[in-house]
Amino acid sequence: VLDVGCGRDNLLKSLKNFGKEVCGVDYSNFAFENIHGKDIKVIKCPIWDMKEINEEFDLVTCFNLLHLIPMDKREISLKELCKVCKKYLIFLVWCYKSSNDGHIVLIPEENWVVNKDFFEKEKNDKLVSFETREYWKNLIEENGFHEIEKGCYDTTDQNYFFVFEKNNGEING
Repeated sequence: VLDVGCGRDNLLKSLKNFGKEVCGVDYSNFAFENIHGKDIKVIKCPIWDMKEINEEFDLVTCFNLLHLIPMDKREISLKELCKVCKKYLIFLVWCYKSSNDGHIVLIPEENWVVNKDFFEKEKNDKLVSFETREYWKNLIEENGFHEIEKGCYDTTDQNYFFVFEKNNGEING
C-alpha cells in the first residue's frame, strides 16, 4: 500500500499492524517531524514528482490532498498517482456537485498548518480549487482507470470518496 500525502502516517501504521507492506509519501516537514512509526518507510517528495518511487503498489490512497495541489500541477500529479498504482486507487477530495458551485478558494495564512512549508514555496492565487466530481473522475479515467464503486459525498456535500481500478494496464492518454 502506498499512501500519498500520508501526514503523520496514521493510516500506514494501522495497515502495518494488520500485516500489510506499506510506504508513504509526503512533502511537508511537519509530516517527517511527527511520524509515529519510525519503522515505516516514508519518502519526501511532491505528488507531482514521485520519480523516487520506482515500483507499483496494489493499492494507492490519497486523502484530502488533490484539491490542495496548485492547478497547474494537478494533471501531472494525477498521472504520477496512476503511474505508481498497479491495481486500485482510492482517494477523497473536496468537490462540488455541479459546475455552478465550483470556485477558487484562498486559504488564509493563519490556517496553514501541516503544509505551511509547501504553500510558502508554491504561493499563487489558485491554491485550492473545488472542482466537480466529473472533473476528477474524467482525469483519472484518462489515465487508464475506471470507477468500480460508486463513490459518495460526506454529510457536508463537499468531500467525495472515489474507488478506481486500473484497466488491464492500458492507459488512454
